[in-house]
Amino acid sequence: MTTSPGMVALLDQVDAASRQVSTRLRAAADANGLPLTPVDEWARGIVDDLLGRAATGRLRACPHLTSPQPLVTAAWRRDVIACWPCARVLFDLSSDPVADATCDQCHRYVARIVPSLVACGPVMILNGRCKRCRAAGGQQ
Repeated sequence: MTTSPGMVALLDQVDAASRQVSTRLRAAADANGLPLTPVDEWARGIVDDLLGRAATGRLRACPHLTSPQPLVTAAWRRDVIACWPCARVLFDLSSDPVADATCDQCHRYVARIVPSLVACGPVMILNGRCKRCRAAGGQQ
């Protein structure tokens, strides 16, 4: 089985976008003192949810997503995906103290949510998890 040159080029772009996300993720985490969340089933579920929404026309995307590139979404806004510059506008943290203290994974209201970042391929996921969910995902 051979792969067309166009498909090879597309896969190369996806691979480059994934590397960019990894680099930006580390830089953003370091600059903001955020922990990096390991990729786990929960994070993969968010990406699966995004793919399902895209396939059914329920995913809103910023207009700059015209070719493979780093993508950003938020665990609390699974209906939106954006390029890096647009993410700052689309995914501002809430001013709602209850929402800001609700775990994105278990949806429990807890005293302290730690914002963190996780990369799954070319998708960077902004999220906030409680201590219990972070520990279950392998992050201490």
